[in-house]
Amino acid sequence: MAAQWQFVVALLVGVYTGCLLAQIERPPLEDPGVARHLFHLARENRTDAPPCGLGLKETQEIFGDFDMNGDGGVTNLELRLTWISKGLGDQQTADDLFKQADTDGDGTITPVPDMERVFHYFDMNGDGCVDEPEFIVIWSSLSHS
Repeated sequence: MAAQWQFVVALLVGVYTGCLLAQIERPPLEDPGVARHLFHLARENRTDAPPCGLGLKETQEIFGDFDMNGDGGVTNLELRLTWISKGLGDQQTADDLFKQADTDGDGTITPVPDMERVFHYFDMNGDGCVDEPEFIVIWSSLSHS
């Protein structure tokens, strides 16, 4: 009986140690203040947004704010200029964001497929709405990629 307990204790210590070591590799969570600020800016002036956060419709409306020439797509230059002019971040962040949002790699972010894919990536629980915690977690993970 004592041997069984020693085995269980050794197993638990091993699992606990493994969990600790695994977390050393994990990048630290970014200060959620930036992500929280961006989320609230996105919700601003969207009175018809769902109470849980942002739906696909709101995401596509925000996308329209970056489409400077109204052609239905957002180029890297359009995203960069709008991002910087709205005070959302620097050029490097805008360029990194563009690379991640241009999911089909054609040089233009479009509502379909790019924005739909981005929305579903942020909508971690698949309920059709991106809430603040989902946004913060995904935004922080993107900042480390």
